[in-house]
Amino acid sequence: MKLMVIQAVYNNSTIDDLLGKLGNMEENKISFVKKSFETELLKYVKSKIKEKMVYSIIKKGFHFIDEVGKNMKLNSDFFKEFNNILIKNNIKSYDERIVGWPGDFCKFYRLIEDLFLSLDEEQALIRLIIEWFEAGEMSLNIWKQWKKWFDEGAELEKLTIDYSDSSSNDLTKLMFADALKKFLSKESSCKEFSKKKELDQLLSLYLEKPKIKIEENEYVDQNGQKYEVETTTVDIVGGIIFLSLIKEGLEEIIKDKNIEQIDIIARNTFYIDCDLDSDILEGKNLSISAEKINVWSNHIINVSGKGYEFSEERKANDGNNGKNRKPGENGKNGRDGKPGESSGNITIITKDMINPELLTVILNGGNGENGENGGKGGDGEDGKEATKEDLDGLCVEYESLYTDNWETFEKYNPEGWTATFKAMNSIPNYYIFYEFEHTDGRKIHYTYGADAGWIYNWYELVFWIKGADGTPGGIGGENGKGGEGGSRGECTVMNPDTGQEYPVKKDQRNGNPGKDGKVGECGKNGKNGNDMAIIDRSAREPGKHVLITNELQQTEIIKKVEKTYKQVISAKDRDLDVIAELIEGVHDTDLEAQNSPQSIVKILQNPSDPITEILNQINDCICSLREGFAGLRDTQRMAIMYAVHSNKNLLSQVNTGEGKSYIVAAIAIIRAKSGDYKFIDIITSSPVLAQRDATEMRDIYEAMGLSVNHNCDEDTEKRK
Repeated sequence: MKLMVIQAVYNNSTIDDLLGKLGNMEENKISFVKKSFETELLKYVKSKIKEKMVYSIIKKGFHFIDEVGKNMKLNSDFFKEFNNILIKNNIKSYDERIVGWPGDFCKFYRLIEDLFLSLDEEQALIRLIIEWFEAGEMSLNIWKQWKKWFDEGAELEKLTIDYSDSSSNDLTKLMFADALKKFLSKESSCKEFSKKKELDQLLSLYLEKPKIKIEENEYVDQNGQKYEVETTTVDIVGGIIFLSLIKEGLEEIIKDKNIEQIDIIARNTFYIDCDLDSDILEGKNLSISAEKINVWSNHIINVSGKGYEFSEERKANDGNNGKNRKPGENGKNGRDGKPGESSGNITIITKDMINPELLTVILNGGNGENGENGGKGGDGEDGKEATKEDLDGLCVEYESLYTDNWETFEKYNPEGWTATFKAMNSIPNYYIFYEFEHTDGRKIHYTYGADAGWIYNWYELVFWIKGADGTPGGIGGENGKGGEGGSRGECTVMNPDTGQEYPVKKDQRNGNPGKDGKVGECGKNGKNGNDMAIIDRSAREPGKHVLITNELQQTEIIKKVEKTYKQVISAKDRDLDVIAELIEGVHDTDLEAQNSPQSIVKILQNPSDPITEILNQINDCICSLREGFAGLRDTQRMAIMYAVHSNKNLLSQVNTGEGKSYIVAAIAIIRAKSGDYKFIDIITSSPVLAQRDATEMRDIYEAMGLSVNHNCDEDTEKRK
């Protein structure tokens, strides 16, 4: 195959001719043949150009210098026949594989010129001027001096260059100074270069202002009209390019035109003499192609993606509190964090790179944005209370259960209340059962009964005003998920001829994902309004009683309960033995012996016990993952052990803030690690709490070798 490709190239055949001879092939084979053909064609054309240059300089001598030597462009008449070969095979002059050819031919031209021609003082001086520009060691200050001299007319008598700030590697400066001195001393009467036109043409290539242009694509509309449309790629093309001179203009056009791809092409040297790390470059792709690149000092090129720094927590809007008998609104769901932007890519292609170790390229993905916390649910509205005044004003008016007639009780209908149920009977046994409801949620339950006989009479009246129920609080909003981190960029810095990678410093990291937000707190349920009731029964003693249930009475009941458990529910941690004694004092005495408080203490105090060993591992795990966590309290450890060692159904009461989440997690982990259970189910009535504990306790479960998830999804199939 390779011989056929080479033969086709030397026979001046096209790639289409070759493919036609080979017949039908698979797409990958066609691609391989095309690539091989173009590689051999480029080698052939380049070698033929050099052969012609050698032949021409030998035959024509200085005439060749005038004709071609100062005009090394592929579209010149000298290269026309070779350029046509490339065009015939769809290889354009701007192809990156041949864009550096003119520079190569200039060097080759000077090489053969030195071999076959002797130079006078003026030619030697011009040669050194060219070598100085092409050496790639010229400082920006020296380049500006040449630029100023050239713009002011390039007069020989005004040619003075201060090279005091030149690079230590710039060896041409001294040879130039010596050659200029010799030329001026020999040609003392000369006020100008004899070949000034040719020199001006050369200097214009080295001193030209780089062209910055947005690439355009050509389109044809339905009417055959052609029009150009700008792309998101900008090209910067020049002979010698200093980054510091194009940086400002480049950043402006990137900002104004929303550029995504930056292509820098230097026919000679590209000087990296400043940093390129503006925010405008975030996520952009950068390609640099130059004959030579000089990293002037320590500099940075940064195309990292835009990211979000971890900042203050954000929270969605809270739900409004309930009013007019409506529940508290649910908190708004937190917004998911935005993903970090992926880094741009960097490609640097050059045959010679000076000081590559001074260049640092940064291609990090941007950090994802933190998820927003869910909003707090609105508090429910307290129910309207029933007062003593309500009872006095609404209760059926009667003098006596014995003496008042039936109609007094039967016709009761309070104003402003709606009857929701009525039932009655007058013969033989009297009874009334009415229910009424007010728009504020309060209800009246009214019953009256009588059993009048010859020997005895029995009467009873119950009038009960039930306070309105408080409305429920809203559910906290769901937490927003942290945004994904952006991907790191790719970087290639290499010699296209040898494939050698230059040792630039590379910083390439994927962006960190944002943190998940927190689930919003649920709103508090509104308090139920208290009830008021009258119970009146016929009896010898006064049978009329007023019953009141309100927050005060509930508080008194709670105080009685708390008094019993006050010693156990203490703000201070106690020793295990003390806790065991207190539990013995408030529990039934018929506890199973193996589950007595003292037996649990003995297990906790035995570090070799397998359950205690797992519990200690859990404790160490939580301490390492939770900054400032002092460890499980003894009361928590007792509660965990009671649950693990219980052989019956167990109901444990743990007050708010006493660490239920850690207790439940520890019980689940111990069950999973010490038993034959493959799955442990933790059931709660609150999907919000299930999602919160599955998310916030995930790192603890995973550190203990377990996975955790929740099934709080409205989609039934997903829950399965």
